[in-house]
Amino acid sequence: MAQKPNWILICAASVIFLIIGILIGRYGINNNKDTESPEKAKMSAVVMEEISASNIGEYLKYLSSVPNLAGTPQDLEVARWVHDRFIKGGLDEAHLVPYKVLLSYPDKNNPNQVSLLDPDGKVNFTTSGRQTPLFSSEEFSPLVQPNFNAYSANGTVEGDLVYANYGRKQDFEYLKSIGIDIRGRIVIARYGAIFRGNIVKSAEDGGALGVILFSDPKDFAPEGRSSVYPNTTRLPGMAVQSGSVLLGYGDPLTPLYPALEGAYRLPETEAPLPKIPVQPIGYDEAEILLRSMSIDNPAPEDWQGGLNTTYFLGSKSTQRKWTVRLQVRMPKSLQQPITQLGSFMEEKNRYVLIGNHMDAWTLGGIDPASGTSVLVEMARTFGHIKEESKWRPRRTLMFCGWGAEEYGMIGSYEWAEEHAKVLIQRAVAYINVDSAMEGNYTLKSQTVPSLGTGVISKDPSAKTSKDSKDINRCSHLQKELILAAIDCADEGGYIVYSTCSVLVQENEWVVDYALKKRHVKVVDTGLEFGREGFPRFQKLVFHPSVKLCRRFYPHTHNMDGFFVAKLKKISNNIPSTAEEIEEEEPAEEKNSNDSDDDTSAKSRRMKRKKGSKANDSNNKNLNPKIKKGSDAKHEKANGVAKTGIVKKKVGNLKKKVLGKQMKGPIKQRK
Repeated sequence: MAQKPNWILICAASVIFLIIGILIGRYGINNNKDTESPEKAKMSAVVMEEISASNIGEYLKYLSSVPNLAGTPQDLEVARWVHDRFIKGGLDEAHLVPYKVLLSYPDKNNPNQVSLLDPDGKVNFTTSGRQTPLFSSEEFSPLVQPNFNAYSANGTVEGDLVYANYGRKQDFEYLKSIGIDIRGRIVIARYGAIFRGNIVKSAEDGGALGVILFSDPKDFAPEGRSSVYPNTTRLPGMAVQSGSVLLGYGDPLTPLYPALEGAYRLPETEAPLPKIPVQPIGYDEAEILLRSMSIDNPAPEDWQGGLNTTYFLGSKSTQRKWTVRLQVRMPKSLQQPITQLGSFMEEKNRYVLIGNHMDAWTLGGIDPASGTSVLVEMARTFGHIKEESKWRPRRTLMFCGWGAEEYGMIGSYEWAEEHAKVLIQRAVAYINVDSAMEGNYTLKSQTVPSLGTGVISKDPSAKTSKDSKDINRCSHLQKELILAAIDCADEGGYIVYSTCSVLVQENEWVVDYALKKRHVKVVDTGLEFGREGFPRFQKLVFHPSVKLCRRFYPHTHNMDGFFVAKLKKISNNIPSTAEEIEEEEPAEEKNSNDSDDDTSAKSRRMKRKKGSKANDSNNKNLNPKIKKGSDAKHEKANGVAKTGIVKKKVGNLKKKVLGKQMKGPIKQRK
């Protein structure tokens, strides 16, 4: 459905993405911390002023008017429309890039169905296979596909129903522990905890015949069935979550190399595709299936959902009772979804990429049309400024519209595999737009490990490890980004700061800096996993409230992790002491056993004035190298991040794909 866009959110998102790009251009090369020049400040204001909310609204209305599933004629039409906007907007060049990849589609005339059979084998109930149109005329389009999960196996299976909660590994282990065997049965599970592909994989490994997925109103309509779309944004009873069940990214038939016309392709039987049928249904339909189950084994309390029935696990016996028949017709074929690229070619050996996918399961009002609308308007803005004032951003800006993202990030993966070598050498940063607006007025942004490691840390060549200067530089950039995010938020709004780095310089230090520079406070993240942030780390002392932040280490074999902080903006007022705060180290914890003058605050301030050598020395102490054996475990427990990146060997196939070092800009295929 094409809903009226929220102008404030769209404009705020646009400004944030532009700020990030400008900051990268501003800080990506120059190590000096001088103030912004009048010329740069002027151009920043011009860029912000040129963005048009009305243009974004018109783009969004067009893009969400017709379904554009990947590989369909409507998908090609959208790609051509974006291409034309890039050219008319003033980009130096624009290209349509096709890849031949494996996609799957449902049969429009014979949709996938789930049937409930009584003990005599007679069909008692059958799902519709489609979502019910409720409000907008676009929902009635014949181009809207029946319900399906991409890459599901084809086939018809019949068996007893077993309820597996969220389909997590621990859920299947619990069923096994109480004697319920999923072998030869059909699993019904709800969305809400893990990726649907993992649910299918666990069921397949356990010997299940098939999987039925539904969205429980407990998670997606908590206010009740009367408070759903079109009255609210909550999920109605016949709606489903479409999605891919492919475990992995890129074309499944051409792993590690681009899916070009003449590329070798794996046989489908050897590709990493699900081997059992999968089908999503609405929770109104799921309720009927759950009511038919054996009442021998009630599900645990935390497995109960929001439907008007008690949830049961299924019978331990194989005695024939009510059964379910799952019919999935999902032919797979090679299609050519289009990836769209447009660029300003300025500094040709440095790329800032700004991208979003163009395909949608249905109308894509938020995902991806809101992001694509912002992307097109950003391209028009820079093109217009170039024509009017002859000004260009320092980096080469590449605007990317990816094809077949919903199926498994296929377009972006294939393009990156085709141009891997040159991107490794020249990509400065990638900014993903996707859903530019959603929900309330809270601004959300996330980064990835590369933002805190090699690619933006050194110029002109990227590094594969960090030294103290890299860490200081990344910390400086993160501080500027969080202040920009706070400034774009409304009073009373929230800012979520999330990184994939475990270094205090990019986490607690950044949050502590924001508390000093802006009128914000740290609030509880609401996350129930991970450990608290560090109010103290070695000799550093941060604001006590950083304890409310969360650190999470999901791996046992390395120190990769996540950091999340949630800030609430109290007011737009700048603290009176903020102007006096420079990027100095936090206060050091006093040690009563030290009587030497070097431990005094005055002495520490003098040390900081000695320049980069002292700073480098201090920062080296904050980042000891990871040790082997028990020492490494001890350091992990204390939250110390690793300082290097382990280089892994690449297989012969990947080496052949990457080839020799590329020279010149990325060459487009004709």
